[in-house]
Amino acid sequence: MGSPEWQASYGRRAHVESVFGNLRNPSTQNIRRGFCRVIGLIKTTLMLAFEVMAANLRLVREWAKRTGENSDPLHEPFPEDHGFEEIDAEGNVRVASSDDLSPPGS
Repeated sequence: MGSPEWQASYGRRAHVESVFGNLRNPSTQNIRRGFCRVIGLIKTTLMLAFEVMAANLRLVREWAKRTGENSDPLHEPFPEDHGFEEIDAEGNVRVASSDDLSPPGS
């Protein structure tokens, strides 16, 4: 099979391949040839870096949910309400309603 040093080194390769498999999995990040439509090595590398950051954040959130560890703000689940907040003349926060989205004068 190999020496203990070889086995440890091969274990690193297995770990890296599992990360790449997670990035290519259609149910997770779905990175494939042509996943971004930019030209140039720098732009493509930047887009790939954003995808890897998103994968890492997703994995950290899944781990935090599974273990109940929520001490870091990045581990907290996304809020239910993704709406905008408005501040009135007195400085109080008011959640925007659907009436605020109608065009003026309607």
